Amino acid sequence: MIKTLLLSFLSVLTFFSVDVYAKRVPPPEVKPIEKDGIQYTAHFEPLNDDHQARAFVQASDLKTNKELWQTTVYKITYNPKLERDVQDVYISSMEMRDNSLVVVNEKKQSFRIDLKTHEVQPIKPEKH
Repeated sequence: MIKTLLLSFLSVLTFFSVDVYAKRVPPPEVKPIEKDGIQYTAHFEPLNDDHQARAFVQASDLKTNKELWQTTVYKITYNPKLERDVQDVYISSMEMRDNSLVVVNEKKQSFRIDLKTHEVQPIKPEKH
């Protein structure tokens, strides 16, 4: 009798158990870029209202480690009907091009940051 109850309990437990898998892969590792004594790093953070997040780039002086500036590359507005983690879009790469920093996110959207003005412009995809 006890054996039957135990097996029944384990069967129910197995049936109702929840798989513990991540809903998404971890954010990609984006290595900092250094140029002319400045280090550029990619970041992602939720905003105060908890309905949005932003991806941004921070520039810091390599000698003093002091933040020089930061600029928002793009914002994400969350759909409250969906889980937040599946809506996050992280920066996936950065590279220097001329006097600009080109940032690409997981959706393959590209942005150009002017290193003098810190202005961000989307880069339109090339048509094939």
